[in-house]
Amino acid sequence: WLIDRGFGAAVPELLGPAPAVYPYIRKTRRGDFGLGCTMIRGPGQDDGNDDPNIFRQPAIPGSLEFVLHLLRVRGTIQYQVAYAYDMGMPLSVRGAADRPVTITPVDPEPALSTCTAILDALDYQGTCCFNYKLEDGALRILELNPRFGGSLVGVVTDYVAAHLAA
Repeated sequence: WLIDRGFGAAVPELLGPAPAVYPYIRKTRRGDFGLGCTMIRGPGQDDGNDDPNIFRQPAIPGSLEFVLHLLRVRGTIQYQVAYAYDMGMPLSVRGAADRPVTITPVDPEPALSTCTAILDALDYQGTCCFNYKLEDGALRILELNPRFGGSLVGVVTDYVAAHLAA
């Protein structure tokens, strides 16, 4: 859907059920807190399952993963906050198995303009969070969650105030 609407540069390519490139990540279409995500580092680590609820993408290198929380009401961003998760090692799967060493507030660009354009294309209203990495400065969206993300808890008062004001 994103590729068809011109956002392909921000999406890691999809790989087939038996990729020959390593490392890659194998993901279920629905998951929670890293469950359903497996980093495949070499041959023999993946079962080659071609279930349509499983997909594979090249792993984006680096130990930093980012999140951008957005609140969009009546087509306008009413609240935004972004964080960098330093995972302490490259190719981690943030969640139950791999926890960040540090979480630091960051400037929402370069993700903000692209993520806002995606929400515009979706005509999405409400709360969401984009998880992404930067690869040679380029945005690579890992996922979009149409919900309140965990790292928003620390600024919930500001978020709720923005929501009420909107």
